Amino acid sequence: PGEERLAEIARRAIWWQPPSQSLAHPLEFVAHVMASGSLDEIHDVERFFGRRVLREALTQASPGVFDRRSWNYWLLVFGLERTTPLPTRHVP
Repeated sequence: PGEERLAEIARRAIWWQPPSQSLAHPLEFVAHVMASGSLDEIHDVERFFGRRVLREALTQASPGVFDRRSWNYWLLVFGLERTTPLPTRHVP
């Protein structure tokens, strides 16, 4: 997959901003694709960035990106503790 394919994925996964802005923040982009992308999109992103980046995107995810189901799925994929808490927002 090349830059064009990543831009196409970014347009769908992070529809509220231009692909160039999404791709400027690779870990955030990868996390969004992991949380809501199709299997093909996830495979293309993994081929482009590598498995290590997917794991890093998971462990550094911003609150609100993953839902509980996708969070638990990816914890299983990477063999991480299922007790790892889902990132949450803290409102003062």
